[in-house]
Amino acid sequence: MRDTTDRRRIIPATERDARIAEAVIDLTHRGDDFDVVELLHDLTGHATALLTVQCAGITIINDRGRVAYATASDERCRELEEIQVELGEGPCLDSTRSRGSLGPVAFGDDSLGTARWPRFALHAHRAGIVAIAAVPLRSPETSVGALNTRVAIEQAKGVLTERFGISMDEAFTRLRDHARARRIPLSDLAVDVALGHGPTELEPTR
Repeated sequence: MRDTTDRRRIIPATERDARIAEAVIDLTHRGDDFDVVELLHDLTGHATALLTVQCAGITIINDRGRVAYATASDERCRELEEIQVELGEGPCLDSTRSRGSLGPVAFGDDSLGTARWPRFALHAHRAGIVAIAAVPLRSPETSVGALNTRVAIEQAKGVLTERFGISMDEAFTRLRDHARARRIPLSDLAVDVALGHGPTELEPTR
């Protein structure tokens, strides 16, 4: 009698494999009306959870052809991204401007990074950052509406932070969770909150 058992080796999935699969599913299974900035913010969250990095952020080319801050996993990374935009130098700017032609751009605690981006290096070292890897994100199309959505969301986060004394990360989480639960665009909710309106459910539970 012939043994027809499939003898291909089955490799069990590790916890990391499962987390990667969950991240891919979360990032790819979005509705047609998904919010771009929410997707990018979730990407930074997955990056910090799966990689040995302290924080992650994303810069984009806006509709004027300029590099601009889009989103970050925490406040320190947000400040470092905005500093690069203000100074006009830094690894994230170079990577974004190259549109991927340079490949990954690295900044390390060495003379090379200091010589290439001297003003940014000073800020990075003061913040305790000794290494940065800027990896270009390639896409067949470039969204030019992401930045304006980002402005509303950042303003709403600031309003909630000031009103309730919570962190910017918690403010974003509350906005996103509320928008998802009511199935409304995150950007629409952010505009309402930024204008001084918004639901009372966003207030922290005492």
